[in-house]
Amino acid sequence: MKKSIRLSVGAGIAALLAGPAMAQDPRLENVLPDSPFATVLGGTHSETDTYSSSGSSWWLNWGEDHVFQHRLSHDNSDNSKDWDIRIGKGGQVYSFISQSGEIMPPQYRGTSEGPAGHAKEWAPWIDEVWQTVAVNTTLNNTFKPIGYPYFMHGSGVYLKDNSYLTEPFYNPALVNGTITESNSYVTAHWMNQAHIPSYHPSHAISYYKYRDVGDGIIEVTAAVYNFSDNELNFFNFPWGGARTSEFGEYQIMQSGSLVSKTSGGFADPYSYADSDGWVLFTDKNSSDGNTLGLVFGGDKSPRPSWQPAPSLMRIGFAGGTSGGTNDTNWRNYMVAEGIRRINLPVGKGAWVRYYFVVGDRVDVLAAIEDNDLAAKTDYGLLDFSETDADLIAWYGDEDGPVSTDSSAGDLQFRLYAQPVNDSVPLFRVEAPTGESFITTNPYTLTEPYGVDEILRPYDGTADGWELLGYAMPAGSASTPPSGYVYQALSEIVTPSLFKFDGVDVDVLVSSAASPVYTITQVQAHGSNLRQFATDVELSPATGTAHQWKYVPLSDGTYKIVNAWDGKRLSANSNTDVEVVADSGSVPDTDRWYLKPVDGDLTRFRIENKNYQRWLIGYPDSQGNIVRLDETSKLGTWTRWKIYDVN
Repeated sequence: MKKSIRLSVGAGIAALLAGPAMAQDPRLENVLPDSPFATVLGGTHSETDTYSSSGSSWWLNWGEDHVFQHRLSHDNSDNSKDWDIRIGKGGQVYSFISQSGEIMPPQYRGTSEGPAGHAKEWAPWIDEVWQTVAVNTTLNNTFKPIGYPYFMHGSGVYLKDNSYLTEPFYNPALVNGTITESNSYVTAHWMNQAHIPSYHPSHAISYYKYRDVGDGIIEVTAAVYNFSDNELNFFNFPWGGARTSEFGEYQIMQSGSLVSKTSGGFADPYSYADSDGWVLFTDKNSSDGNTLGLVFGGDKSPRPSWQPAPSLMRIGFAGGTSGGTNDTNWRNYMVAEGIRRINLPVGKGAWVRYYFVVGDRVDVLAAIEDNDLAAKTDYGLLDFSETDADLIAWYGDEDGPVSTDSSAGDLQFRLYAQPVNDSVPLFRVEAPTGESFITTNPYTLTEPYGVDEILRPYDGTADGWELLGYAMPAGSASTPPSGYVYQALSEIVTPSLFKFDGVDVDVLVSSAASPVYTITQVQAHGSNLRQFATDVELSPATGTAHQWKYVPLSDGTYKIVNAWDGKRLSANSNTDVEVVADSGSVPDTDRWYLKPVDGDLTRFRIENKNYQRWLIGYPDSQGNIVRLDETSKLGTWTRWKIYDVN
C-alpha cells in the first residue's frame, strides 16, 4: 500500500536528526579516495568541534566565532613540525599556525567596500584562505550588461554590496565528522556564488577531507559534485596562500634548479610539468627557517579526455612585499593558485589530492622527497554507480524520517550515501520557524528578488541545510541495488510538508516491502479488494455490498470506504504492511492489522485486535502467491486470501 510520512514541525534539524552526524557516517565514508598512506608517520593528533580563538591578529571586527567549525592539531617530537589549523564554516582553512605563528593572511582589503563598521572587511575569511574554486567560464560575467560572475568559492560570499548582505555568509555545512580512516575529518558544503548579487544558481557540493599524516604532513583531498544545469570547466584545487610577513619568499624547482621569487605581483602561471610538483613558502631571511610546502604534483600522461589543458600554478604577492605599520593593516598575502582545467558535466564529480608540509626548510624538502609526496598527489572523476554506492537508511514514525537510528521507527526509504553518477542531492532545509522540508532545491525557501531574479540564500528565509543523501531523478534510474526497487519520493512523503519544486526523485525501498495485493473474501459474495499497480485504486470483483472506494485524505494518507454501509479501512501512515479499520466507523472486533511475520515481508498475518485471532500467510510453492489460512475459530465469512500480484 502507498504510505505517507510527515516531518515534525518546530523540532529543528538538530532535534530531527537527534544530534550531529556521528562517526562513520555513510555520507562521509568512501566519498573521497583513500589515503595512499596506510599508516600515519607519528606524532600526536587531536581535534575538536569546540570553539576557541586562534589568538591570531586579524584586520577584522568580526570574531573567529563567526567562521569557526572545527580544529585539528598535531604535536611532534620536533616542535618545528607542530601545526594547528582551524576549518571554517565553508570548509576552508582560515587559520594555520606553524612554529612561528599565523600563516594565513590578515584579511585586509584595500578598497573601502564593506558593511557599516567594517570598512575594508568585505572578504572575511572567504578569499585569502585555502579553499576550492569552481567556475563556468562561458557564463562568467556574460549575458547581463553589468555582468554576473559564475564563480563559486569553497568558503563563502563577498560583502561588497551592503544592500544584499551585511555579515559573513559561509557555504552551509551539510554534513561533517570523522571517518574510519585514521586522523581524518570530512566536511561537505553547499557551494555558493562568491560575488553578489547573482542570478546564477549555485548547484554544486564541495567536499574536503583533511588528514594528519604525521611528521608535519597534512593531506587534503577536495572534490566538487556538479548538480546544476551547466558544465563546470575551471577549478582551483587549491586557491590559497600565506602571510608575506611570515615568509617573504617562494621557492620552486624548475628544470632541476631551485628558483626563488621575492618580489612581483600575481605572476603568469607556469605548467605543473615544468616543476617538480611543489612550491615552498619560506623565510627569505634564513636559509633554513620556517617553511610551508604545498605539494600539487603533476598531470596524468596522457591527459584524460575530460582534461582539455595542462594544469598550471600561479604565485605572486597580491599586496606587494611590505606595507603598513604592522602585519594586519595591509594586504599581507602571498598567493598560490592551482589551476585545473576539468570539463565536469552535470551529474559528475571531480576530486584532487594535495599536501601541506610544515617545518624547517631542510625538513620540509626531506619530507617531500622521502615520502614521494608529488607522486602521491592525484586527481580524477568521482565514479559511483547505482549498484556499488553505499546506502543510508532513514527511519521514522508517523512524524517522518527523523534519524538514521533504526529505533526511531519503521524504515521509510534509502538514499545513496555517495554522489552516484547523474544523481541529485536531497536536502533537508529548515525555516526560522523550525519547520523543515525535504527538497532537491536548496533555494526552496528563497524567493528570487528584483527584475534580474537575484538568488539570495543568505536572505534569512532558511536557517540550515542538511544533505540527506543522493537520489536518481524520477524516471532516469536504471538498475537498483539487489534487494531494492525504486519508488517515487512523491508517493512516500506528504506533499504539504515537502517541497519538490517540480522535481521528483526515485528513492530506494526494499523490494519485499511494497508488493501489490489482492485481498479476496472466500465466502460472502466472493468479492475482493484489489490494490492496482498504480497504487491509487482499490476495487471489488463483484457486488455493491462490498464496493470499496479509495479516498485520499488531506494529510496525504487515504481511507478505503465500503459504499454499502460506510464502514472503512484506513491505511496507517507509517508502514507499508498495516491496514486498520477506522475506529469511528467499525468496532474493535473488526479492526484488523496486516503485519509481517518475523520480519519477513513475504509472510503476513491478519490479526483481530479485539479477539487476538489471526490468519497466517505464507508463499505457495511457486513463491508468488501469499495464502492466508484460518488459525482460529473465525467462521468462513472472515476467511480472506491475500495474493501478491507483483
